[in-house]
Amino acid sequence: MKRIYDLVFEDHFKNNNQIAFIVGPRQVGKTTTSCSLKKEIYYLNWDNLDDRELILKGPKAISESVNLALLRAHPPMLVFDEIHKYSKWQVFLKGFYDTYKDKCNIAVTGSSSMDTYRRGGDSLMGRYFTYRMHPITLRETKTSKLYPEDSDRELFLPIKTDTLTLSNLLEFGGFPEPYIKGTRAFYNKWIRLRLDQLFKDDIRDLSRVQEIDQLYILGRLLARQSGQLMSYTS
Repeated sequence: MKRIYDLVFEDHFKNNNQIAFIVGPRQVGKTTTSCSLKKEIYYLNWDNLDDRELILKGPKAISESVNLALLRAHPPMLVFDEIHKYSKWQVFLKGFYDTYKDKCNIAVTGSSSMDTYRRGGDSLMGRYFTYRMHPITLRETKTSKLYPEDSDRELFLPIKTDTLTLSNLLEFGGFPEPYIKGTRAFYNKWIRLRLDQLFKDDIRDLSRVQEIDQLYILGRLLARQSGQLMSYTS
């Protein structure tokens, strides 16, 4: 599914050479979108041990591995995923950007926690623009324009939609995978996994909440109350 963010990031790399920080909730489509922007993509994930080893060798090793010295008609795209888990990620990106910004486009993706870590010390000031990806909205299903004519007025115009699109958004939410699948069985499995990741990974990493299990149960109850989780089973 082509999303409006494809156009946002294409516009970014056409008019800027800053790093694109792509943040947002898990499974909102950050990696899928960033890896579809160009034909020549090099994807490095900190959670992949081989990629991590290469990142730890430094910017020069990465440049040599993707042959940035080669003259190209169009610069390649380098995508760094979950790089904020590296304790020296800001220093690494600063050095890489300052050395190779004219030879490649750079995108950095990660969960919303990356934005939290970034605010802790902004040594990358002036070297990036931040973009936050959101789940699919009703308006996004009905437009393919980044800058529509008379855009201020268009924001407030009523949207013509069909019953199926609206009911799918209401039932399965706007995260791409469950929305596209469109089945209750898949959605129930997906939302349980999402709750596990949110409460057992993201919140625990960012805070000192002691009663994680109780917080997790609260999240399940809220999801069930809102109609997003039909069956409450472990």
